[in-house]
Amino acid sequence: MFKTSDGIDLAYSDEGEGNPVIFIAGYRASRHTWFMQTKLFVELGYRVLTLDRRSQGSSDRPNHGHRMSRHGKDLDDYMKALNLSNVLLIGQSMGASTI
Repeated sequence: MFKTSDGIDLAYSDEGEGNPVIFIAGYRASRHTWFMQTKLFVELGYRVLTLDRRSQGSSDRPNHGHRMSRHGKDLDDYMKALNLSNVLLIGQSMGASTI
């Protein structure tokens, strides 16, 4: 789990080594949506991270903080906490809006 700047716990996975790639699932999906892509990108030599946004998957389900700007801030907090830079971001549906 990762704690956002406003105290919400977000679930994530982190596999492999190499250049980082973050996959962000769409509305009502979880980080597990990306299991095929995760496997492939790890085999290709990437560090693959997947993130459950607020109220999705195994992350906290707060009654606040559901604006896209907050989701973007969560992603920024996540990248800073893990000291990630030069990241390839891949989003599906609402996950792409987070980017």
